Amino acid sequence: MKQDTTCNAVNVLYYLYFENRELVHHYERVWAEDGMSYVDEEYSYVFCGMKNPNFPVNLDIYYFFDQNGIIEETSGNEHERIFMLTEHSRTTLSAIFKERVKNTKTVAE
Repeated sequence: MKQDTTCNAVNVLYYLYFENRELVHHYERVWAEDGMSYVDEEYSYVFCGMKNPNFPVNLDIYYFFDQNGIIEETSGNEHERIFMLTEHSRTTLSAIFKERVKNTKTVAE
């Protein structure tokens, strides 16, 4: 289970950084017909375009990214909040990738 969460986090970062995609958090309270009970409908996904399937995001990953300032809300409505990587996160990831490329070239030589 932990590996699934880690893989999901890496894939979400890939979509947000390299593909410049948006993470969407959907929350809606759905009331029963009698109006006496309800069910909370909550999920998150990376929007991949109109003709592409959306990439599902584990809610734990969404909460982690949101609470740690990795993503920031850019827009939304009553039921959906839309997020992108913060500029700080984008800069940090860029520095990590540059360092990895530098180390790879050193090892290859």
